[in-house]
Amino acid sequence: MITIKRRSTSRGTPFYSSGFPACSKPAARKCAPCLATPVLNDNLRAATEALCNLLAKEDKVVASKAKIGLFFQNPEATKLFEEVNAYGEELRNKHLAGMPPTEEEISKFDALRENVIKNDAARGFLEARQTIDELLNTINHYLGMSIDLGRAPTP
Repeated sequence: MITIKRRSTSRGTPFYSSGFPACSKPAARKCAPCLATPVLNDNLRAATEALCNLLAKEDKVVASKAKIGLFFQNPEATKLFEEVNAYGEELRNKHLAGMPPTEEEISKFDALRENVIKNDAARGFLEARQTIDELLNTINHYLGMSIDLGRAPTP
């Protein structure tokens, strides 16, 4: 089940998050400078490009990108998301200022969150983001294990 939930900051204080992507730059603009860095030698650059090409063609990624595209083409869904994000940010700022949210404010946030989840395009967006996040987290985990082990991890 996909939910918009309260999360904690690095200081342990809760904030309200919907999983909306933090960066709106096209992927090509984000990746091109990274591949040109001296950190990647030719072998690592080639392996990274190969992995990126595999990911771009992966069925789950293609389906997730389609859901994300449908979400951004749906003004109602994006408006619902903007509302829950803005209100969540208000609650977060209030909490950081030392004022816990009231029951009414929490109820309002929960109602906004439910509206997002009831919207097919918004729910599809959340599911797509979760799929992509899980995929990236798994890959990052394997990369970290490779560094720790000094070799590719085996299942």
